[in-house]
Amino acid sequence: MGAKKMQDNKQYEQHVLEHLRPGLNWDKIMVCDNVTPGNVIALALDAGYTHICQSSHPYFVPDLNTSALMLLEDKQFINYPLSSIITPSEVGPEAEANLTHFEYKFEQAGQKFTILQGVGKALGEKKVSPSIQADVLVIADELSTNAVFNAPFVDMENTASGASREDQSTRMHQGKSASIFLGANDTRLVIGCKDPYGTLNLMKLFVRIKKCYDTSVAENINMTGRGGAGIGSFMVFNSSASYYAVVEEGQCTMILCALPVRMSSKTRLEIPKNLHFIIKNKR
Repeated sequence: MGAKKMQDNKQYEQHVLEHLRPGLNWDKIMVCDNVTPGNVIALALDAGYTHICQSSHPYFVPDLNTSALMLLEDKQFINYPLSSIITPSEVGPEAEANLTHFEYKFEQAGQKFTILQGVGKALGEKKVSPSIQADVLVIADELSTNAVFNAPFVDMENTASGASREDQSTRMHQGKSASIFLGANDTRLVIGCKDPYGTLNLMKLFVRIKKCYDTSVAENINMTGRGGAGIGSFMVFNSSASYYAVVEEGQCTMILCALPVRMSSKTRLEIPKNLHFIIKNKR
């Protein structure tokens, strides 16, 4: 894959928080470098890794610790995702509250304006660079749209497409709501969305994203109007420096993206991507 593989991942154990070292399954973690985005996904699809961490990534050490948290303390990660990513040495309700700059519960398509307005205000307060602001707003739009138009209507086998995104009356089932949230410190921000359905087939999503890298975005556009154009998930992944996903079948789906707060577009696009995910299927 044109990558310099680090065969002995255990050499990185010194970077992992001491309480997370015992029992850590290094077979699920690939430490590598100079791996292209498409090949990062290939490592997840074909080699069985659930955490791909690139050693020249500016947040390699925090992401390595987030990998350990997701493998050993997945409930902590699900309950406190922002602190698990931004400050993995300090995870919990207090750290989560301190990092949270925007959070909003929603259940219908008509709430998108409020979501984007709130995310934009939070980004402005953090003085995030304009190019990163633009990408974060695209991510927030896509994640919240998927939560309303896809999550309530699809299943793990993707036997049904999502609702038409032209139908602005679309809403979740009675009593169901999703949440979108943004957290940041002085150097990194995380935008995430959690829905209560757990219907995302993550492997099929990865296949679609990889196809966009392997061929072209244009060749993968869905023109039917149902389920979206099919390229939004690629844009989300492509804009992220690190991408995190959790799917608990029938319970919840959570997607999170980490980006630097201040960095030129050119420098940001040169960051090698890290990928982390958890899939918990029903027994």
